[in-house]
Amino acid sequence: MKIAVFHNYYQLRGGEDVMFETECEALQELGHEVVPYKVHNLDELENASMIKKAGVGWKTAYSESSRDKILDFLKREKPDIGHVHNWFPLFSPSIYEAHAMAAVPVVQTLHNYRLGCASGTYRRNGKPCTACIPLKTGPAVMHRCYRNSLIGSLAWKRMVDRNWMDGTFSEGVCHYICPSREVLSAHETMGLPASKMSIIPNACLDPLVGYQPSPVADSEGAVFLGRFVPEKGAEILLKAWRMLLDEMPGYTGKLTLVGTGPEEEKLKKEYGHLPGVRFTGQLPHREAMQTVLKASILTFPSCVAEVFGLGIIEAMAAGRPVVASNIGGPSELIKDGVEGSLVPPDNPIALCQAMKELFSDPQKIARMGAAARIKYERRYTTRVHAENLVRLFERIIVRGPSTRLN
Repeated sequence: MKIAVFHNYYQLRGGEDVMFETECEALQELGHEVVPYKVHNLDELENASMIKKAGVGWKTAYSESSRDKILDFLKREKPDIGHVHNWFPLFSPSIYEAHAMAAVPVVQTLHNYRLGCASGTYRRNGKPCTACIPLKTGPAVMHRCYRNSLIGSLAWKRMVDRNWMDGTFSEGVCHYICPSREVLSAHETMGLPASKMSIIPNACLDPLVGYQPSPVADSEGAVFLGRFVPEKGAEILLKAWRMLLDEMPGYTGKLTLVGTGPEEEKLKKEYGHLPGVRFTGQLPHREAMQTVLKASILTFPSCVAEVFGLGIIEAMAAGRPVVASNIGGPSELIKDGVEGSLVPPDNPIALCQAMKELFSDPQKIARMGAAARIKYERRYTTRVHAENLVRLFERIIVRGPSTRLN
């Protein structure tokens, strides 16, 4: 099978970029021919003038130049199917029409909530927000939800309003891939037909290839991977850690926080003095995974419903249990009491108790870690992910491409 894979890289590297690259490699390892088509926001926007940025924003609704380039690419490569990861903002939804014009079926992975939320996260100021619905997107402009930019928010509103009204999202895509039930449910509420969506969880590389995790008895406590922003819950974790130290006098474990973000300096100032707390800054992926392999548990204290939780399956792959918030995608990955613990979000007391229970019982950590590893091997390896994709692609190819043109 020949598969064209499309991705618009953001200026800051994130999980969508990782999944695009991981998926391309996994499909190739299965023997399929993968032809990637990539664009980078950094190349187009890093030093662009306000006029050029405004022009890109205007074209986000529908870019004829992007459509024509993609159409030429599809005619030249003649793939059996196209798989779009991210088209925002440089490709635009015209990418779907290019596929229709080339008679190539196209599927789209829904990595975020961009079709219904300007920030793509369904949150504002660190709190859940679902004020916008298709064709009623004024709140995003009023609150400047796209990067606190009035122009950017207006461009997003123009894009989603036009393409929901034209039926681009509901009719122009053959099928959507959702990494979690949370994502499927949210997009069904937006108006996408459930019959055109399938759940295929994300995957991650095996961190045990070439490495061996530390024995539970020698491990270093807890690790946090993520951005230092309110919704990721790093401050909730640090409050819970302070409580833990009060309740477990003499505990010598570490809390390692890997990442960076706007709250980093504030958190260092307020909590950096606590025993065991260590901020590493942003680390290369392999080094970040080594911190997980040295830890007893991973914490995922998100305060809002995440789309998935890539760090969770990475910890499971490392044979480490996870303490996560019981909302969104993470609650679908962890079975409470089996591969880890689920706690209410924004609740440092519950988080403290969950960590205390695990740190007090190394055998439980080992048992949960083993269960987490088994679940990873069954559901979240790159091979399992690629095989699930190929089965879906084969069904879509049989049905044929979308014939809808704007």
